[in-house]
Amino acid sequence: MWTSPGWNWRVSTARTRTLHGSQSDLVQAVRKLTDGRGVDHVFEAVGVPALMLNGIDMLARGGTLILVGAAARDATLPFHPRRFMSQQQQIVGCIYGNIRPQIDLPLFADWYSDGRLHLDEMHTTSVRLSDVPEVFATLDQDRGIRPIIEFEAQA
Repeated sequence: MWTSPGWNWRVSTARTRTLHGSQSDLVQAVRKLTDGRGVDHVFEAVGVPALMLNGIDMLARGGTLILVGAAARDATLPFHPRRFMSQQQQIVGCIYGNIRPQIDLPLFADWYSDGRLHLDEMHTTSVRLSDVPEVFATLDQDRGIRPIIEFEAQA
């Protein structure tokens, strides 16, 4: 898993290890931590094709690369399909946790209204709409799990 601002790969074996992305060869480090086996799942969460390729190389036989980060619309992912197939690996795309937005988002709203979906506990902070550019300019600051944007009242 990659997290900003440094490249941190979290490798779960018997213990959890974190590797910094500036490390010279992350794939080799993962292979060493797993005794050459590789990992069953890699989550690429920023949408960078180079990290996706590293993720493929970190996979064990039968492993899955889950693409969570939105790559640029013109981005490509060149990889060796024969080797990938021989290892029986998979690439899975995941947007919104694979929900059906037109059906599921209204359902989630109903569940929240009925008290069956507990979102209030996840609210750790709020930001004004006018402050959103500052939030993106200072991504290194911790603003909680999921800040909520407060829209100014219309006059």
